[in-house]
Amino acid sequence: LEEQRYSDPLTKLSNKNALDLTLKGISSDDVPALFLITIDQFKNYNKLYGMEIGNDILKAFADVLKEVAQSLFYSAFRIATNEFVMLSIDQQLDPEKIYEDVQATLEALDGLELKIDALSEKILIHISMGVTFDQENLFNKAFTALDFAKQSGKSFVVYTSNLDETESLSNDFYWQDVINDTLNQDNVVPFFQPICNADKRIVKYEALIRIRTKDKCGVEQYVSPYYFLDIARRTKQYDMLSFCMIEKVLEKAQANLHLDFSINFSFRDMLNKEIRDCVRAKIIDYQEKHQRFNLVFEVVESEKIGDFNTIKHFLKYVKYEKAPIAIDDFGTGYSNFTNIMEMHPAYLKIDGSLIKNIDHDTQSFQLVKAIVSFAKALQIKTIAEFVHNEAVFDTLIPLGIDEFQGYFIGKPQQELLN
Repeated sequence: LEEQRYSDPLTKLSNKNALDLTLKGISSDDVPALFLITIDQFKNYNKLYGMEIGNDILKAFADVLKEVAQSLFYSAFRIATNEFVMLSIDQQLDPEKIYEDVQATLEALDGLELKIDALSEKILIHISMGVTFDQENLFNKAFTALDFAKQSGKSFVVYTSNLDETESLSNDFYWQDVINDTLNQDNVVPFFQPICNADKRIVKYEALIRIRTKDKCGVEQYVSPYYFLDIARRTKQYDMLSFCMIEKVLEKAQANLHLDFSINFSFRDMLNKEIRDCVRAKIIDYQEKHQRFNLVFEVVESEKIGDFNTIKHFLKYVKYEKAPIAIDDFGTGYSNFTNIMEMHPAYLKIDGSLIKNIDHDTQSFQLVKAIVSFAKALQIKTIAEFVHNEAVFDTLIPLGIDEFQGYFIGKPQQELLN
């Protein structure tokens, strides 16, 4: 009788009574993570194949769900005809683990092919999921999230009671979904911002990543990395985004051999084997064809630029040991001049925070003047970022800045300026 009370007779999973009992035992220190999962359009299986086959589908799905739940240390429940729950109880909210658990659940269950003995064809299963991490009104919030997921055509939606966490997690999950679509649909788009000399002649282009997507009104837009790059690192999508971007920039450079390009390279990129192999193959191709090649690698000062060996080994591996290096955002990090001299950079890109008000900010003026003096003593060229108007440009010229970048010179765009 006890087993009948707390067990679902069809799937042998724990039932709604068992779930209610578990939730009643949650203390104020516990953080539950509840995934409410439904099989999409399940009633159509019953209409097409009948109730008996429908039950076989539920049993087969429940077996897979139980395996997924156990592998992720969740408990599995069947609470209604085609409604299932995965539940874990922890002491703190861990967003990174949640990303992984949601992704693993979707990978296992959404698009699942089930073989039913009575049918010759396989049954393709799709799911929708509502996720919540609250202690109160769990089901109301899970059902609300599930309803939003179905209405918006998304595979899942997150709901939590803490507004800040809700906005943050929902934003992360939203961009994770957008990035996934971007990669699947090849919507990584390089934009190019011109860099000019003191005569306002364009001398190179910096490649900047954008992703092509649509806003809530369905209008196509190109999104800056400000909105998605940090999230991509957390959701483990950064490496593929970066690979796609670098590959496309190298193709653009090969199609425009008379032009110079610069591209941001993180230490993570330099340690990524796929990216290293891609760059190496392109450079060897240039060399075999005796083609001109001048790609500037920009590294951010706030990264561990003291690890010069990483850069040196990367350049040696890709057969481009004399590559020009630019230290990006110079003036914002913890400048170690010994490390900079060891790196022998070709350029220092002076951060926009020091440039944007230089026409009326005496302190910025003196700091930039000192940086230029230091760079010239070491025969390093300087590039001023955030040159957004003529007054700033005119103020920088007497200081001896070599190159200039910003909206006054040109905005980032897909096509190269003449």
